Amino acid sequence: MLMSFRKSIAAVTAAVMLSSAFMVPVLADEPIMYGDINHDGKIDVNDVSFLKDTLIKDEGIYDDFSDVNFDGMVNIYDLLLMKQYVMGKIDSFPDIPDPPMTSEATETSEPPQTSLEMTETSE
Repeated sequence: MLMSFRKSIAAVTAAVMLSSAFMVPVLADEPIMYGDINHDGKIDVNDVSFLKDTLIKDEGIYDDFSDVNFDGMVNIYDLLLMKQYVMGKIDSFPDIPDPPMTSEATETSEPPQTSLEMTETSE
């Protein structure tokens, strides 16, 4: 029993040490770029293609980036505006509201906060 308890302590200690060796993401605020659906920092044919495929498959995977006409829905009208933007027919989306803030993960060397409570059981 004492050997089993020691093995448990060793395993938990190793897990805590291992988890603290990795970088932990911390959130930082970054503004939204409407139309940048794949979040690569630009609005291009890849964003148009992704939105088209998503609308055709009716997957319903949309976010604040997709609703470029700001009507509260993501639909064919957003796709048409994005196509016009990428083709250079328009240079901005209509009535762009103040962008909400979104978060992006950044790295830190701070160890994660962990707590451990050990209880001895008798078997």
